[in-house]
Amino acid sequence: MTELRRVLHHEAVRRERRYRLRRLVKRASLSALAGICRAIIALIRNGDHDRLGRAAGRLMRAIGPRLRGHRVARANLKAAFPEKSDQEIEHVILGVWDNLGRALAEFAFLDRLTDYDPRKPSNRWIIIDPADNERGFKIVDRGGPYLVFGAHLANWELPPSFPAAFGLPFTGIYNPSGYGAADDLLVKIRTRRAKLIPARFGAAVQIENVLRQGSSIGMMVDLRFAGGTEVVFFGRKCTVNPALAWFARKYEFPLYGARAIRVPGGRFRMELTQELNPPRDADGKIDVAATMQMITWIIEGWVREHPEQWIWVHRRWL
Repeated sequence: MTELRRVLHHEAVRRERRYRLRRLVKRASLSALAGICRAIIALIRNGDHDRLGRAAGRLMRAIGPRLRGHRVARANLKAAFPEKSDQEIEHVILGVWDNLGRALAEFAFLDRLTDYDPRKPSNRWIIIDPADNERGFKIVDRGGPYLVFGAHLANWELPPSFPAAFGLPFTGIYNPSGYGAADDLLVKIRTRRAKLIPARFGAAVQIENVLRQGSSIGMMVDLRFAGGTEVVFFGRKCTVNPALAWFARKYEFPLYGARAIRVPGGRFRMELTQELNPPRDADGKIDVAATMQMITWIIEGWVREHPEQWIWVHRRWL
């Protein structure tokens, strides 16, 4: 028995060493990758974002069909759009890869793409319709924090710049990758127009602090969230992070949705919904589950309008 325990102990030690070695290699690889990405960003920033975006889109159209995500996207789209033919489905998936390639290339140019003035209708890259512009200025006049949700559509890094363009303090909630070098690069890019809070233990306290300080908050709510609130998306059950609805219930702050839509010429249309009227329970308090379902239906409507601009390549459903 003693010999058996000794063998098992040594085997456990070997497994632990292998695990630590794999983590070290992975961290080193990601650190190197982040360094390469920084060098690439510095190199391509002198180019034209639309031309480089088109090139990155073509590259992802060639690479994407060879990735596992292509099969995931095909299954997701067939379930979501049973009326579409196989050819139509494949056309949409290629558009998804094209959009992802463009979005990756556009990281190098986010400071330029988000440097726009809502008071000037002639912004080069960002289009804001008059109704959305007026909505933004009304929020400024009213003051106070508001809550906003978004989705991974077109270039999802652009909507957080909307409040900053109107002079409104804004804090975005993001999911860290867990690897310092990669996160540092992403945070450096993203914090040019908004503050950030990582979605990890203790985030709720930080969010409440920034809300009390007058900052609005926003988060993406279109990814699978383990242990979250169950909703229906394209007729199938999935889970979402209910945090935004909980804050709406607790503070009664106004709730909006924001998205960017990719349009020809390397441009984007920025949209902000009207203030939403969340469902309420028998006590008159905002119903968290019903509110998250309302938000999910809005996002589903967005995706149906431009299915090629959403990330179908991840496992969204239960």
